[in-house]
Amino acid sequence: MQNPTLSHIWTIAKNSYREIIRDRLLYGIFLVGMLVTASSFFAGSISLDQSDRVTQNIAVAAIHLFTLFICIFVATNSMNKDFERRALYLIFPKPISRSSYVLGKYLGIILLLLTSLAILGGFFAIGAFFIKASLSGLLINLIYSFFEVSFLVGFAILFASFTAPLNAALYTSALFLIGHSLGTIKAILDKQGTAIQQGLVSFCYYILPNLEKFDIRRAVLYDIYPSPSTVAWTLLYWLIYLSLVLFLAIKVMQKREV
Repeated sequence: MQNPTLSHIWTIAKNSYREIIRDRLLYGIFLVGMLVTASSFFAGSISLDQSDRVTQNIAVAAIHLFTLFICIFVATNSMNKDFERRALYLIFPKPISRSSYVLGKYLGIILLLLTSLAILGGFFAIGAFFIKASLSGLLINLIYSFFEVSFLVGFAILFASFTAPLNAALYTSALFLIGHSLGTIKAILDKQGTAIQQGLVSFCYYILPNLEKFDIRRAVLYDIYPSPSTVAWTLLYWLIYLSLVLFLAIKVMQKREV
């Protein structure tokens, strides 16, 4: 088994990124994202004494959801296209390992994620500048959005390595919903649930990804920022869990026949 090399990973990442940005569908998604982001300024203008908070809350949520949708859609379809066009037959006979392919694909999607956040975040920042809204909270939220979406992209690639793109997108979306609701479910069942229900939910709570760690939108809106120790633990959680997911994706790709 060949070991991944930085040159191979970067080559696959660049080629994947070039292929992705040529897809015209992405431009339509970007346009819709910009329109939704722009609508946040209108919503903020009709609110009472909360225009900055309403505007930023809607805009950050819209940017987060659209980048999430774009990256999940692209990650699940990009690998499927490689299988359908038999592009992998041209890659794997060469001295490029499957681990390089998986990591290169992941890095290519991350480049798309950064592009999406830069375009949509920059669009909102321009509008925020003219209405003299604060940009520090926006920047922090975009950074946390990057970590959450990049986290889920790892799962999208894992699912896409062994199932159809639609199934992979649905699994990743379900994981997104579960990751943001387990904490609430656990809190409710801790008060009202049976012992079996509490045990099952607690098991899922500690095993499945906890995406609430990356959601600080409401706190930032009221100038409540995470402490350095909280940020450090969140980054460590992201790094360890993501490394495990990508490791599993590589193992699945090594077992798969192409």
